[in-house]
Amino acid sequence: MSASDKKRLRKEQNAAAMTEKQKQAQKDAKKLKAYTATFIVVMVLVLAIMVGIFVRTPIAGAISRGTHSITVGAHELSNADLSYYYVDTILNHYNQYMNSYGDYGAMYAQFMEGISFSQPVGDQIKDKETNQSWADYYIEEAIKTVNNVYAMYDKAMADPDFKLSEDDQEYLDSFEDYVELSATMSGYSSIGGYLRGRYGAGANLKSFKEYSEVSLIASEYYNNYMESLDYKDADFREFEKDKYNEYSSFTYAQYEVTASKFLKGGTTTKGDDGKETTTYSDDEQKAAEEAAKAAADALNVAENNTLEALNKAIKAMEINKSNTSAAATENKKVLFSSISNEDIKKWVTDKDRKEGDMTVIEKATTSTDKDGKETKTVAGYYVILFQSKDDNLMKLQNVRHILIQFEGGKTDDKTGETTYTDAEKAAAEKKAKDILAEYKNGEKQDAEAFGALAKKYSKDTGSASNGGLYEDICPGQMVKNFEDWCFDEARKEGDTGLVQTEYGWHIMYYVSADEMTYRDYMIENQMISEEMERWNDEIVEAVKVTKVNLDHINRDYFIG
Repeated sequence: MSASDKKRLRKEQNAAAMTEKQKQAQKDAKKLKAYTATFIVVMVLVLAIMVGIFVRTPIAGAISRGTHSITVGAHELSNADLSYYYVDTILNHYNQYMNSYGDYGAMYAQFMEGISFSQPVGDQIKDKETNQSWADYYIEEAIKTVNNVYAMYDKAMADPDFKLSEDDQEYLDSFEDYVELSATMSGYSSIGGYLRGRYGAGANLKSFKEYSEVSLIASEYYNNYMESLDYKDADFREFEKDKYNEYSSFTYAQYEVTASKFLKGGTTTKGDDGKETTTYSDDEQKAAEEAAKAAADALNVAENNTLEALNKAIKAMEINKSNTSAAATENKKVLFSSISNEDIKKWVTDKDRKEGDMTVIEKATTSTDKDGKETKTVAGYYVILFQSKDDNLMKLQNVRHILIQFEGGKTDDKTGETTYTDAEKAAAEKKAKDILAEYKNGEKQDAEAFGALAKKYSKDTGSASNGGLYEDICPGQMVKNFEDWCFDEARKEGDTGLVQTEYGWHIMYYVSADEMTYRDYMIENQMISEEMERWNDEIVEAVKVTKVNLDHINRDYFIG
């Protein structure tokens, strides 16, 4: 398999790795939108006279299609054209939350960003300083997308070597059939009603197909360029030359000695609400800081240079004698980018660092008053124990698996989590053992035979159709037990086994170690990312966007 084929497969697998719950959330979101639109149409029919329906709807649609909203390069888009991008921007934002948080997605959106998808986006303020509404924000984001899409589309049309793939061309040739199916599944009796219900009065099949075709061409041209990028080992080595540590992982332990635990004295006052507040003088705070530093220094000694010894010393500290859980946090194989504290990162990643090294690092914040005077506040000290460095030279792994899910279970209405009885788990295990026995007793015991069983039995929607195959598995990609089996140093081609995870029982088949290391995989992704950003920005920035009339964009839009 070529490098470009593998990159394509990785992207397809990542896209297909969505859980059934996430997929169902997306379906539910689409249904919710359709049901809402249907309800609105029904209520209009009930409350309005017949003339109002037949006159106003065509007029609204004509205005939307006839109003020039923006110019992108040589393309003039009507309000109806822009509405496709606008509505899908809103729906994509909604789906991000539903995919991440399931049934609680809308609640998290309200909590984290202050948006209610069940209220008109134009009635909700996103930025209080500028008074920007969520509708204004979505319109701006939609225009950015239009800029990107048409810039890439024009580039594709000007490239004599570009041609849509057979699959994409087949999709466009049968476009009306796909839209009709979507309309029927959403409860609409016509394509026009479905499109107007989703995108507004100006939507119709002709403009919707143009929107879809332009977007499809732009996307394929972008992906074709990305897949054309091909790097050699020398390119990787040159790229990492001045940032070697960025693609390494570090194992270290840290314990925070908090200055507040050493505060003594203070003045306690009671407020009007009856609550007591204790304040400390500068001298008392300084004394606490010094005591915390002394405690941290006492831990930073040679005899504590193992995790076991350090934790024993921590528990023996006076401030921890009643705290049996006091212990250092062990950061196992943390990537360079995941170390948030810059002082810790600098010390841990030093080229001369070796196992058992220890240090104390100050934890402080700096504030500036209205006169520009800076004040440093020491919150405590970190005691750091270095354990190891991993340059991530392990090979990526290729495996096949068959997922046998647990059946039955009891779902908690509050958390949405499903638990299974021992009997239900045992039933899945028995089925997995029976399928493994079927493989071993079959005419052939090879990857092809295992793949056929995966297509027949596996419940993993991300790999079943591909014979259970996952290629280029990297550390941290899969759940722990699955990953541990894949990266076992004793693993050899053709190995089989059974692994239990929270998803069920996995019947495993080891294919091979890949040619690429995890390190080079990360470097390649970074190189591709930087090149794609440069290439994309260069194309997009060359295209001028002019706003003309955005008055007829539906700012009252909402999902449910």
